Amino acid sequence: KNRQSREDQDDITAGQFYFNGETNNTQFVGSAVYKEGKMIDTLTIEETRMTYLLNPTLEPGFFLATFKDPMDENYSIVSRIEADGPLKLKMNLKSDTPNIKVTVPLLFEVLSNHSMTDYTRDVEKRQQLKSNLKQNMEKKFEEYIKKTQEEYKANPFGWSLSARKQFNTISAWENFDWMKSYPDIKVEVNVQPRL
Repeated sequence: KNRQSREDQDDITAGQFYFNGETNNTQFVGSAVYKEGKMIDTLTIEETRMTYLLNPTLEPGFFLATFKDPMDENYSIVSRIEADGPLKLKMNLKSDTPNIKVTVPLLFEVLSNHSMTDYTRDVEKRQQLKSNLKQNMEKKFEEYIKKTQEEYKANPFGWSLSARKQFNTISAWENFDWMKSYPDIKVEVNVQPRL
């Protein structure tokens, strides 16, 4: 049984999941962050999910996530989330302010709806749910990316593979120094949800 509150049930790592009954004590939850061969931190379930969704070289499969119901804050909506097409990275790394625009197309399938709000037929409510999911996910992505820039000073999303293509020569790429430059790059996230 998870002792975490319902609001932060994805904000746990291995060793933080508490349960009753007989089972193996091994927990595989979250991920480890390595930089230059040294483990520097651990990621929660949610951060691991976002790492997969922001990495254009990985096929993340699907995830289950819980969101507050925009029609009734007393309830949550459980949703199945999966990539709804390829991640799009638009990079402008040669400008005075290097920037990356990330477009994340996501497909949401509502699995539980305890408020009994009719999101299927009511277009206005469905649009409000879609807008809420978009804002929620964009905020989470932006906070996580900021964490990777400020705390880790490293990018766990494999974006350097796309960044290299912005430079015509190896020396120009080396002079850009991705590891040094990444923390200062302005990153914008656009989630494109589909219900």
